[in-house]
Amino acid sequence: MFQSHETMKKNRLALLPALFCLVMSVNTGTAQQLTPVFSAPVDTTTHPSRYIANIRVSKFNKIVGMQFSLSWDSAVLAFDSVGQFGLPFSTSNNFGLQSVSSGTLRFAWSDEGLKGTDMKDGATLFSVFFRPIGAVNTTSPIRFSDVPTPIEVVDISFSAIKAEFRNGSVTIAPQVATSVQSSEPEWLDIRSAFPNPLYAQAALQVEFFAKSTQPVLVRLIDVQGKVVLEQEKEFAPGLNRFEIPASSFPAPGVYLVRLVQGGRYSTQKILFR
Repeated sequence: MFQSHETMKKNRLALLPALFCLVMSVNTGTAQQLTPVFSAPVDTTTHPSRYIANIRVSKFNKIVGMQFSLSWDSAVLAFDSVGQFGLPFSTSNNFGLQSVSSGTLRFAWSDEGLKGTDMKDGATLFSVFFRPIGAVNTTSPIRFSDVPTPIEVVDISFSAIKAEFRNGSVTIAPQVATSVQSSEPEWLDIRSAFPNPLYAQAALQVEFFAKSTQPVLVRLIDVQGKVVLEQEKEFAPGLNRFEIPASSFPAPGVYLVRLVQGGRYSTQKILFR
């Protein structure tokens, strides 16, 4: 008999503790080489933008399984969805969504081949998409928690290992009055760029529409008209998203993000603090 989608998801989450018991029972005694680090963002966002919280990792070497819970203030951030999965075999089925309305997300994953998975430092493990609903200047923590899903990480030695979890926070900032100027918005148009204002240790998320398959030239321009960043990127037609790290902004001030494709352009003003 086929199982429902929700039953399959619950079974996947329920099986992970059994995996941890199994791998610990066959511990080879191999010494742990690295302590993996899991980080939530420290960031700002504005109304009405959708906020993307990227959960990132470093020192992620030969990991075969993990589980933890993630919590936030549901009066400030409303859960929308999960995505941008960075792990093999990782899908929305790895998440328990039963308590997201009250600010808790469960996550459990295992390497189906038990060969161990590596990820580059700073890589995104997964992303949580939120809608800011709190008042301006309110802050929501983004915390790693062992309730209801206990925190545990297992590496290729088949042992539960020590890991570092760095909590984050998201503050709803006043919205900067900006306008998008597009020469032909039906062909190329920036739909959103957030958080705006942008603070250090964050990344600007730019969402835009492109009708053509031509490469898009991304420029970051300061108030003197100097181009401080220029990159050519390729995107599929339709709605696309990319990010510009705060490190690309040389100093606090007002900047323009300009997309150029053929003879068309779309520009939005950004305040970097």
